[in-house]
Amino acid sequence: IQNSLLKSISNWNKLDVLDFGCGEGDLSNMISKKKAKLVHSVDYSSKAIKIAKKRFGGQKNILFELADATKVKRKYDVIVMSGVLEHIDDPFGLLRKMLKFNLKKNGIIVFLSPSFMNPRGYVWMTLQILLDVPMSLTDIHFFSPTDFTKFSKKYNCSLDFTTIAHDWG
Repeated sequence: IQNSLLKSISNWNKLDVLDFGCGEGDLSNMISKKKAKLVHSVDYSSKAIKIAKKRFGGQKNILFELADATKVKRKYDVIVMSGVLEHIDDPFGLLRKMLKFNLKKNGIIVFLSPSFMNPRGYVWMTLQILLDVPMSLTDIHFFSPTDFTKFSKKYNCSLDFTTIAHDWG
């Protein structure tokens, strides 16, 4: 799945990249190997950052940091998030903040998020709406393509969708 995200940018060379929700650093490492200038990799989990530093801390162009997205101050050419938005309390608030404060002019935000526009998702969404049954212990939001289309129009952003698996988009 992360390879699909990696392919969304044709040339990572010399780009400043924020990998928000980097986890144990696999995607950060892949971007680093594509010659990004800097991969600033942040996660709120101290355990994940410790593992990421142990695994990939020797890479000169990766900076692993225990941080919350609201605390990141720099601007980046590309912001990546792999399976993050569905776990954030205010995902569209985070995207607005990143557009305003963290993305360089003509920058790109690339993210992977589950799509619930499939039979399994329809059951989950119905249970969530009618009975307040959580989709999982960690997913607190479900999205449809329409959610991102509305956001993009409101904030004057272009938007491309790619389906990479039956339950991810």
